[in-house]
Amino acid sequence: MSRARDNANLGTQAGSGLDASDITSGALGASVTGGAGLGVSTATTTALNGKLPLAGGTMTGNIVMGDDTSIGIADDAERIEFDGAGDISVLGANLGIGTDAPASGRGIGGPVLHISGTPDAALRVTDTGGSDFEISAETNTTLGNIDATDLIFITNNSEKMRIESAGDTIIQGDLKVVTGKGINFYGGTDPDTAGTATGNILNDYEEGTWTPTNNHPAGITLSGSFSSSGWYTKSGNIVTVTGWIQGSGGIAITSGTSSVVGGLPFQIGSGSIEMRYTFQVGSGGVGGHGYAWSTAFYQYSLSQNVSSTSSKIFFHLTYKV
Repeated sequence: MSRARDNANLGTQAGSGLDASDITSGALGASVTGGAGLGVSTATTTALNGKLPLAGGTMTGNIVMGDDTSIGIADDAERIEFDGAGDISVLGANLGIGTDAPASGRGIGGPVLHISGTPDAALRVTDTGGSDFEISAETNTTLGNIDATDLIFITNNSEKMRIESAGDTIIQGDLKVVTGKGINFYGGTDPDTAGTATGNILNDYEEGTWTPTNNHPAGITLSGSFSSSGWYTKSGNIVTVTGWIQGSGGIAITSGTSSVVGGLPFQIGSGSIEMRYTFQVGSGGVGGHGYAWSTAFYQYSLSQNVSSTSSKIFFHLTYKV
């Protein structure tokens, strides 16, 4: 009767982890003698108390996890998982440092590493080679290197931008600025010279081609068919154009006439703008001045006629939009 009671109480309940084989194998310092009952030695009791203290006690040894085991809510829920390859993974949960409610401030739905501190917090990554990188949240948010190494940004596994430790920035692609914004050159005293500054932002740059037109025939004497070509550069509100005009049987610009070429690539700013231009045929050139209006330029005080029977007449001018 006593032996039967002992067997019933000897960890045969499901999940107890203790059965009669632990006694016979010597894993537990206990014995069953003469049907008198189960005896547990004092040494065994002391050993168990030292390894598995009650709640509130102090663990003096290591917790050693087996391969592919975990600590957590359940094996398929929030857990810390260990595997024999040396990996430790946090699965099914956000990870908080300094907070018990880790979450994304932008509502990201995936796993989140949330570092929180009062008043500041930081994530720091270092290596034995001397690289020391940190992201910190203070009065301002700071991202960068603590040491004197370059900060490199990559996409598609290749470098796209580098901020050198000396301060220069190297960009591997184009720097694109949205409409209405630009590059601000402001710094120090404004203006930086004795002039009066009206702007420090470069918000437009463009290069292209345009087609000069003979829509002011009063200023051009043409023989045969008309042909032309042109190029322009626009920087801010200043446009510089070059081009040529030609007649298949000859072409001439007469001094004292009032109109020359139309088709400028950009509308003139407001009203007429005083400007300078140069005409050149072959190695010879003639200078003059005049004004631009709408998308055409007009000449006056041209020092002499410009003509060509077989060559192109080249011109160059700059105006404001």
